[in-house]
Amino acid sequence: MLFAVIRIAAAESTGSSTGRAIDDIPEALDLMRAAGQVHVFRVTVIANRQGEVTPHGDYKHARAIGADARRSLGRLLGKYSSWCHCLDHTVGVGPEPKYVGFVFQRGKDKLVLLRFLRWHTESTLNGAYTGGSLNEKASDQLDEWEKRYARPERGLNMR
Repeated sequence: MLFAVIRIAAAESTGSSTGRAIDDIPEALDLMRAAGQVHVFRVTVIANRQGEVTPHGDYKHARAIGADARRSLGRLLGKYSSWCHCLDHTVGVGPEPKYVGFVFQRGKDKLVLLRFLRWHTESTLNGAYTGGSLNEKASDQLDEWEKRYARPERGLNMR
């Protein structure tokens, strides 16, 4: 199976989060660092006939994660330097591995983040679309985090 997608992260200068890269929204980074609740779930990637891919979260099976997992995830994803400040021309070839998504909540604020195509994310912050790409090092660190804390969602055997 071959599929590809080209995405360009466009930051707008408006006060709205819509269309802005996630790393350009300080309140999104703050929410990831300080969320009181974080849920993890499986993400499935669907390719259409044109080869464009769309991530879909399995929200029905979202699972709350513990305090240690929440803190380490927040330190990773809530850091400005973890994100790629670039144009993202992500191309996927072959079947996608299993990825996970997250819901970060604090008070009335909610960030839903879906990971796919290794380092690419699509997300919403309080219902407004955003997204971005992790840098390679942070993507690798997130893989390790998922192997430790999101084994069921990644389809890995429990140890």
